[in-house]
Amino acid sequence: MSPRNARPASGRRRRTRLVRTTALGAVLAAAVWWSFGEGPGETAGTSTEARSDHKAGPGPGPAPLGRSRATLLSLPGITVEAPVVALPRAAAAPPAVAELRDPDSVGWHAHGPSPGEPGTAVVVGPGGSGTAPSVLHGLAALQRGNTVRLTRADGLTAVFTVDEVRAHALQHLPATDGGRGAPRVRVIAVDAGSAVDVRGHLTEVTRER
Repeated sequence: MSPRNARPASGRRRRTRLVRTTALGAVLAAAVWWSFGEGPGETAGTSTEARSDHKAGPGPGPAPLGRSRATLLSLPGITVEAPVVALPRAAAAPPAVAELRDPDSVGWHAHGPSPGEPGTAVVVGPGGSGTAPSVLHGLAALQRGNTVRLTRADGLTAVFTVDEVRAHALQHLPATDGGRGAPRVRVIAVDAGSAVDVRGHLTEVTRER
């Protein structure tokens, strides 16, 4: 091959190497941009969202409600639903359930707070035993974290979360707290000589449709 033909061939090889080098540089630059530009942005966005979820805690409890009589008791944890009648007598210990003529109903101490008002709303009923148990015979099976739902005449339902379930000899059943403090509830099942005492605090208010 003559020297005149060698020079153009050598030039073509240099141009080819230059094009390949430029293309490779563009690919590497794109990879670097993807890794350090867009990638961390997505990761940071996901981390920020996770931190926000972690910081978001439960809000304050519902505000106390005004007065309205109780009409229905629901205990989803033991599949109980019972109409509520107003007991005209003030709350007492031991609670009087003789005025409840229907074993499938419960009584609300109407002289005390209504469900959701400041203080402790008190609902009582016969526990029952034997072959014909009353509506609250399974009250002792409730557990901490279960709910007590009390629907009111104004269409609102005060939802309480159970804090404790205790059994007492009837003569040692603690007296009710009356109308002081945050909204709370006590559901008391009275049997022969004993009582089951469920207590909870207001965690939600819903409206019946």
